[in-house]
Amino acid sequence: MIPKQNLPYLQDAVDGDVQAAYTNFFNKHMVSVACKLNIITGVKPRMDERMKEMIQEIYRFSFAYSSCIIVDPEKLKELTGVSPSEELLKKYPQFAEAFK
Repeated sequence: MIPKQNLPYLQDAVDGDVQAAYTNFFNKHMVSVACKLNIITGVKPRMDERMKEMIQEIYRFSFAYSSCIIVDPEKLKELTGVSPSEELLKKYPQFAEAFK
């Protein structure tokens, strides 16, 4: 059994590993794996500027190749809390309605 005073330390270590995994998955556009990680751990990704830039790149790629269904943009927003930029929505107006 783990002593109670060690639980915050262990939780921080696990959260750090999960955040590192999110960074890796988003960097490789592996959104479905990131969604599964969220379901398994209950930990949401932290959105710093670097992560937000990765998310915008995933949106950009997803919108540009929408015929291939690479990622569900609405699920990406639900997971990360990050919407596509105004610039992307202007460039790809067919997706703008879903994000209003």
